[in-house]
Amino acid sequence: MKATLKSRIRMMMFVMLAPLTIFSTYLLYRMSSYANYYDAIYQNISVANILGQNFKQELDYSMYRIVIGSSNYDDEKPYDQIQTAKDMVAKMKSGTKLSENKRTVKKLIGFLDSLHNSIQIIEENLGKDGPKYDVNNTILDNDIYGTTTLVVESAQEYVYYETLQMKELRSNYVHEIYTTIKFGLTILGIMLLVIIFCTEIISRTITEPIKKLCGAIKKVETGDFTARAELASDDEITTLTQSFNSMTEKIGGLVEDVKLEQTNLKKMELRLLQAQINPHFLYNTFDTIIWLAEDNQNKEVVSMVSSLSNFFRTSLSKGRDYITLGEEQLQVMSYLQIQQTRYKDILNYSVEIPEELNDCIVLKLILQPIVENALYHGIKNKRGMGMIRVWGEQKEDNLYFHIQDNGIGMREEEQNRVRMLLAERARDYEDTYSGFGLANVNERIQLSYGLEYGISFTSIYGEGTTMVVCIPAKSNKN
Repeated sequence: MKATLKSRIRMMMFVMLAPLTIFSTYLLYRMSSYANYYDAIYQNISVANILGQNFKQELDYSMYRIVIGSSNYDDEKPYDQIQTAKDMVAKMKSGTKLSENKRTVKKLIGFLDSLHNSIQIIEENLGKDGPKYDVNNTILDNDIYGTTTLVVESAQEYVYYETLQMKELRSNYVHEIYTTIKFGLTILGIMLLVIIFCTEIISRTITEPIKKLCGAIKKVETGDFTARAELASDDEITTLTQSFNSMTEKIGGLVEDVKLEQTNLKKMELRLLQAQINPHFLYNTFDTIIWLAEDNQNKEVVSMVSSLSNFFRTSLSKGRDYITLGEEQLQVMSYLQIQQTRYKDILNYSVEIPEELNDCIVLKLILQPIVENALYHGIKNKRGMGMIRVWGEQKEDNLYFHIQDNGIGMREEEQNRVRMLLAERARDYEDTYSGFGLANVNERIQLSYGLEYGISFTSIYGEGTTMVVCIPAKSNKN
């Protein structure tokens, strides 16, 4: 099994970062070593300078005051000064690596011990009776002053050798910097070659499958849903390729389904148009026009011909699938005007759709077939004057159209049958009541807008039926 894309990228990062990490660690170590060494020398020089500058002046002055009798050991504390100097010399000893300065430190320890003895002799003399100033003054001049001078000279000698060492350290540091730069440039050059080589190999394993995938995508863009990308490796790109191939196959199937649905939608619309231009409707309408003409009812003839013209003009609508709600309303009113002339003894109607909704775009032929069902299977099956009322409203993002009649209504078993036909989207039913008319309209709505839209109804036998059409509200601007 080949390495995954993630592991290959990690390998490339390791190839780039490992040498850099090692080289950076080495540089930090060397810089830290030089810094610590330099700091130790600096501390040694600082301690030696303090010893050389302050020790002689302070100790000489303290012993001078003690010898002349203006102060005492408790106030001046010369032993404490000696001990402080010994502590400083101990630091100088632990900090130096030079053999010369180690010898200098031994001399300093000897000088400090000698000073301690001389101070002790003066203290003992001060405790004796008899003349003591001349003796103590001689010790002060010969032993104290001379020895503190030697301490200062030794401290200066110590500083001198430490300074030489610092100079040598600086020279070595500069030399190592130049050497490190040369070495670093060499390593960098090698790293660049390795990185270029590894990047080229790894990028090919990534880009080649992607190029093939892009080629397949371009074929799909042109409508070739049979295109498939090759599976060249076992990594994330292969997973992506497999998903693309699966998705393309599914999309191809969905496109075929959409084409089939569109074909069915056109067939259904054609059948609906054929149903509207049925011979019986035309014969009856023309018979009514002839009868009106023979009776010299010219205005009614003009009205009938105008309504029939509007009815078929809207039905055809220049081949458009969607029309404005105003046009749909005109078709319904034209149909009802024609039928009211024929059935004026049993039919009244009203169409109440707010004017502000007239510019909404709707699928054509969604109201007239339902109005026709209300007339032929509701109003005509009941004695007396009938009423068909059509009204519309907008609720949030949906339009609702109500087609209400006070006809015969439907029994429970008939309602169940109609609901079954609507739920099954049974397009092949030729049943006049609501098999073809309602099922056709319902399926066209769901194919165009989605399964959440369509026709619902309530009916009470002997009282009438109310059909409700629900579609999304879409303005002419959208």
